[in-house]
Amino acid sequence: MGLELAKSDFTQEDFDQFSSLLHRETLQLLEWLKSDQFSHRGYSAGIELEGWLIDPYGRPVAANQEFLRRMAHPQIQCELSQYNVEINSRPVELSRFGLSQLQSELTDLTGKCRQLATSLGQEFVAIGTPPTLQREMMGLESMTPSKRYRALNDSVFPAHQTSGHLLHMTGREELKLQLGDVMMASAATSLQFHLKAPADRILYLLNAAQIVAAPMVALSANAPFLLGKDLWMESRIPLFEHVLNGARSKRDKSQVSRVSFGRAYVQESLAEYFLDNLHNFPILLPDRSDRDIQEMAHLSLHNGTIWRWNRLVVGFEESGQPHLRIEHRPPSSSPTPMDAVADLAFFVGLTVAVSHQVRDFEKDFPFQLMRRNFYRAAKFGLDTEVYWAHGHRVNLRDLLLRELIPQAKSGLLTIGVPAEEIQTYIDHIILPRVLSGQTGAQWQRDFIAQNGPDSFDKLILTYLARQKSALPVHLWEGL
Repeated sequence: MGLELAKSDFTQEDFDQFSSLLHRETLQLLEWLKSDQFSHRGYSAGIELEGWLIDPYGRPVAANQEFLRRMAHPQIQCELSQYNVEINSRPVELSRFGLSQLQSELTDLTGKCRQLATSLGQEFVAIGTPPTLQREMMGLESMTPSKRYRALNDSVFPAHQTSGHLLHMTGREELKLQLGDVMMASAATSLQFHLKAPADRILYLLNAAQIVAAPMVALSANAPFLLGKDLWMESRIPLFEHVLNGARSKRDKSQVSRVSFGRAYVQESLAEYFLDNLHNFPILLPDRSDRDIQEMAHLSLHNGTIWRWNRLVVGFEESGQPHLRIEHRPPSSSPTPMDAVADLAFFVGLTVAVSHQVRDFEKDFPFQLMRRNFYRAAKFGLDTEVYWAHGHRVNLRDLLLRELIPQAKSGLLTIGVPAEEIQTYIDHIILPRVLSGQTGAQWQRDFIAQNGPDSFDKLILTYLARQKSALPVHLWEGL
C-alpha cells in the first residue's frame, strides 16, 4: 500500500496544490514519452510476496509491529493490517538466470520470516486468505499504525458516511457483510510481479498483460475460502474490489472504480493511461512533497491509489533515467517460492509472446470479452470456458496445454531466459500443475471435501506443513 505520508489530515489547499503538482508532473511525463526519454534496457523482474502471522493453532495474529522491529530488514515491510508482512525481492535481469536468483532470494527471505516468527511463538504463512480468518479480527484496531493507512481509510470511508456499504459475494456459497472501513481489503494477500522492459515494448506488453490475466488468475488461485464461506477459486478479486469500490468520498462523485480490470486497451500512446489517471480519478491522498518534479512523487502517489489489476509504474534507473514497468496484481500469495517464480516465468513468457500478436488480438478480441474471461477464471479456475482469438470459446485448461504453455516457453526464449530455467519452471511446475488441476485453491477445496467443513484449523496447519516442505503445490498430498 505504499510509503508513509507526512500527515493524514488534509485541507482544501492541500488538494489544490497537490492537483497543480500532479498536472505538472503528468505534463513532464508526457514530454518524456514524446521525446523517448524512458529506458530501453532489457527485461528484468521482481516479486512482492505478502504473508500472514499466525498462532500455533492457525489463527491470524496481529503482531507485525514487534515482528518488523526485530526483523529490521529493508526488504521485509508492513502491510495494511498488523496480521501481514510483505517480502520484496530485488529486481533481476531475466537473461542471467534471474528466475533462479529470485527463487533463492524468496526462499531465504521467507526462511528468515519463518525463523523469527517461530522465536516469537508464531508461524509465517503465505496464502491468499487464511481460512481461519474471522470477521471480528478485521477492525480498525488491527490496522498497522500509519498515517497513510489512516488517511486512506478516512478518504474511502469518510466519517459522514456512517452506514458504510454492503459487501455481497456469491460463489459456491454466499457472503454478506456490512463494511465501515477498509480493513477487509487486507484479507486479500497477493503475489505481485514487476516487469521492466524496453520502453518501446511497454504499450504492447501492457495490453498483453490484460489478455493473459485470465489464465494467470486461474493458475495461481489460492483463496477459495473467506470467513468460513466457499466462494470463488480466487475470492481476493471480488473482495478487494467490493471493499474499495463500494464507498464514495465527498470529493469522489465519479462512477469510476478505483479497483478494476480497466475499460479499454491502450490504443496509441501510454499517455492515455496517465491522462486517465489525471482526469478520471479524484485525488485521495494529497500529501505534498518538496521533491523535484522530475522525481514524480505526486504522480506515483496518485497512481498508487488506483488499483488496476495491471498497473503501469514509473521508476528510475540507478543513473536517474526514468523507466516504465508493469505491475501485475492478480496472483494470490503463493504456496511456495518455487510456485511463485514459476508463476512469474509463465506470466513474463506468455505476455512477451502475446505482445507480438497483440494488435491482431485487439482487432477481433473485444475488451469486454477479455474482462469477462478474467472474472470467470477467478470464479471457476482452470476448468472454465474463455473466449480467445477470433472469439472462439475454449476450455481454459485445454487452451493452456495446447497453446499458452508453448507460447510462454517461446516468449521466455525470445528475451534470453536460459533453457534450463524454462524447463525447471514451465515444464516441471506449470505444466504438471495444469495437467493435475491442483492449484493452491483446488488443494484447499479438496482438503475440506475430505476432512469436513469444520476443519479449517487443520487445513491451515496442514497447508503450512506442506509449504515448509518446499514441494510445489501440484505435488502436495491432502492428508
